[in-house]
Amino acid sequence: MAVGSAILIFVLVFPGALLADEIVISVTAGQLAPELAATIALVAVDEDGEVVRELGARGATPVRVAAEGIEYVSCRSPLIWCPRLRVDTSESSAVDPEPPPVRVVSLTAHRLADLALPLVLPSGESLGSGAPLVEGWLEVASGTVHFLEPAALDGNLLRWRGPAGRTDYRIAAEGWAPGYLFDRDVGAGMTRLEALRLVGGASVSLHAVAERTGLPVAGAAVRAEPYPPAVNDGSAAAAARAVTGEDGFAQLVGLDGEYYSLIVESDGRPPTRLDGVRLEADAETRLAEVLLGEFAEVRVFISPRVPGTGSSSGRWRVDVRRLDQNAAPRIAEADADGDVFHSEQRQVVGAETVSIDLDFIEVRGQVRLDGDGVQGRVALSRGAGDRVPFVTNEDGEFGGRMPRPTTDVVAAAVETAGGLRRMFKVRARVADDVLNLRFDLGDRTVRGVILDGSTHEPLPSASVTIEKADKGSGNDDDDLEAFVSLPVASDEEGRFAFDGLEEGRYRLWAWLDGFTEGKAEVSSSPLDDWVVDDVRTVRLRLEPAEPLDVLLTRAGSPLPAVTVQVVARSRSGAVGAGFGYTDSSGRTRVLVPRGGVGPASVVVKAPPHLLWSGCLSLPSPGEPVLRLDLMDEPVGTVVLRNRGGDHAGSSQPLLVTPHGGVLSLGDLIAWSSLAGGAGADLAVGRAIDRIELPALSAGRYGVVQSTAFDFGLYADACAGAFSASGGPGSVLVPGGRVEFEVDFGFDSDEPVLSLPSDL
Repeated sequence: MAVGSAILIFVLVFPGALLADEIVISVTAGQLAPELAATIALVAVDEDGEVVRELGARGATPVRVAAEGIEYVSCRSPLIWCPRLRVDTSESSAVDPEPPPVRVVSLTAHRLADLALPLVLPSGESLGSGAPLVEGWLEVASGTVHFLEPAALDGNLLRWRGPAGRTDYRIAAEGWAPGYLFDRDVGAGMTRLEALRLVGGASVSLHAVAERTGLPVAGAAVRAEPYPPAVNDGSAAAAARAVTGEDGFAQLVGLDGEYYSLIVESDGRPPTRLDGVRLEADAETRLAEVLLGEFAEVRVFISPRVPGTGSSSGRWRVDVRRLDQNAAPRIAEADADGDVFHSEQRQVVGAETVSIDLDFIEVRGQVRLDGDGVQGRVALSRGAGDRVPFVTNEDGEFGGRMPRPTTDVVAAAVETAGGLRRMFKVRARVADDVLNLRFDLGDRTVRGVILDGSTHEPLPSASVTIEKADKGSGNDDDDLEAFVSLPVASDEEGRFAFDGLEEGRYRLWAWLDGFTEGKAEVSSSPLDDWVVDDVRTVRLRLEPAEPLDVLLTRAGSPLPAVTVQVVARSRSGAVGAGFGYTDSSGRTRVLVPRGGVGPASVVVKAPPHLLWSGCLSLPSPGEPVLRLDLMDEPVGTVVLRNRGGDHAGSSQPLLVTPHGGVLSLGDLIAWSSLAGGAGADLAVGRAIDRIELPALSAGRYGVVQSTAFDFGLYADACAGAFSASGGPGSVLVPGGRVEFEVDFGFDSDEPVLSLPSDL
C-alpha cells in the first residue's frame, strides 16, 4: 500500500447529523501492508498509553463514539504503532471562539519497532526510580511525526516501542541531562541502538543556523563560560564545550544551574555570543535557533605621513579583523618599532577597498603624585576605540607619537608602578603638531564590600562604579575634564577598591543580576586610613530578587530567541534589573525586586531589532506569569545626528517610547548591530556623529535630556517622571526612515530637535 493511502473513507459516509458530544476517528496507514491495516483496533488510552476501553472493531474506520470520558485516543495491533492523540477543543480560534460541532481525530498507523538502548552512566550511579521518557521525531512523506513514549529500564538496557523509519530520539530522565540520537534508520521488529552516555546536572542545547541561507551550520565550536566573568579580559575558562553536528545541533552538559555566556564560533564567520543565559539546576535549557552571520571581506591600503612633511615613512603591519557584514571592521596598524598603534572603524558591505591616510602628532606628558613625578603606564585613546601605550620614566615623563585625535577629547588610562589607577578625559589641544598632557593623581582611596542584604554574605562579581558627588573638575588644571568613573568588579570576598583619587566626596553604585542596586556616598581618605575590617569601610547591601516568569507572544504565537529586560522598584525604593532569553515556547525567567511596586519597565530586543519598550504592571502572587503580546512588527528606522561641536557633556539623550518607557543612547548603541562606524565608547567621550537605531515598532517617539544614567531612570519613567509626549519634540514613525538632530553635548537648556519638513 502506498504511503498515506486511506484505510477507509471520510466522515461524510455517516448518515444523519453528528452530535456535539461525539468524536469521529479515522485511521490512515503509513507504510503498512493491507493485511496489517485490516487488523487495527481503535482504543481510548490514558496519559501513559494504557488502554482504557475499546472504541471500534478492527479495520472499521471511520468510527463515531461518545466523547464523554475520553481524553486520548490511539489504535493498536500486534505489529503496528499508532500515536497517542489528545481529544480537546483546540480547533477553535481567537476569531471564532465557538468549538466545532464535532471533534474529528485522524490517526496514522506505522510498522512497530521494539528498541533497546544501552545506557552508560558515571561509575557507581544509577537513574533512580524515575522512568525515562523517549521523545521522537519520525520523518514521513508529509513532514515529521512527533511522539512521546514511556520506556522501561532492564539493568542498563533501556527498552521501548515506537514507529519504524528514520527517527531522531531524545532520552530524558529526571536529574540527568537528556541524550540525543539523530537520523537512526529503524526497521520493523527488534532494533538495538548504540550505547548512549548520560551526564548529570544542567544542560543547554541549540541549533546553529546560517543567517543568510537559513541552513544548519555543522562543525561550529560552542562553549559556555560563567557570566558575568570574574575578570573581563577574554580569559575565562570554558565550563563546557561541544561541536555542532550535520544538523547544526549541539548540547553542552555537566553544568551548574547558573548564568552563562554561550559563544558559537565557525570558520569564516564572526563569533555569536549570548550573554546571561540562565540554566535551571538539573534541567535542560533548549534555546531556539542561533543565527550565525558571515564576514565581510576588506582590502586595506595605508599611506602614513610624517608630521610637518607630508611624506610617507616607515614599514607597516596590517591586521584586519573580519566582522559581520552589518558591522564595521576594526583596522589596526603598527609602525616598525611597534610602539605606535592606529585603528579605525569603517562600514563594509561585501568586498570593498578602504584607504586610510595616517596623520601623526608628537605627545609630551607627565604623571604626578603629590606634585612629584611617578613611574607608571599611560594608555591614550584618540577617540577611534584604539589605545596608544606609553611608559613613564622615574620623573613621570613620557612621550612619543600617536595618530591625530579624531575629537577634541582624549581619554587616558593611568596606572602607577605602585598600583594606583585612574581614568581621565583631557582636552586635545594640539599646537604645532604637539599634544602636551599632565595627569595629577590623588593619594586618596575608597574601599568597600558588596553584601547580600538578606544573608549578609559577600557577593563576588558585582559591578561597582564611582563618580564625583560634586560637579568640580577633580583637578586644579582647567585642561582636565570632570572625574571619569572607573568600573570594577568585586572579588570573591565581595571587596572592591578605587585608588588614585583626589580628596572629596564620591558616589558609589553597585549592581548584580538577581539583586537590587546599592548606592552610597562617601568621602575619600588617605590610602593607609582604609583598613579592610574598619567600620568606615563602605558596605553596599544588595537586596535579593525573586523569579518572574515571562511569556512573550506575537499575535498569539510564541516569540522565541529574544532578550527580555525587566526593571522594577522594591518597596524600599531600590531598583533591580533582571535579564532573560526566551526559549522556543516564548518563555523565560527573570529576577525582579521582591514586593515590586508600581509599573515595571520591560524592554524586548532581538538584534538588530528593538521589538518593544514600555511599562507594565507586575503580576500579583496569584498570577506569577508576566504576559506580553506584541502586535506591531518592527517597521521604522531612526537616525540620530550630532549637530554640536562640544561632546564633553556627561548627559545622554533618552528616547521616550510610545508605551511610556525610556531608552538611553548607550543601550541603543549596544543593542543595534546596525550602529556600524557610529559605535562609540561613551566612557571616554568620543564624539558621536551618527547613530542609526534598529527597526522600531510604529508609534510616537520623543527625545529628552537625561542626567547620569542608571536603571532608576527606567523605574522613574514608568512612575510618571517621563511621558510619551514629553521632551522637546516627538515624531510619528509609520515606517521608513526619520532623522533627529540632537546636540549630544547639551550646552543649551534643552536638546535641539529638527524634523524633516515632509513628515
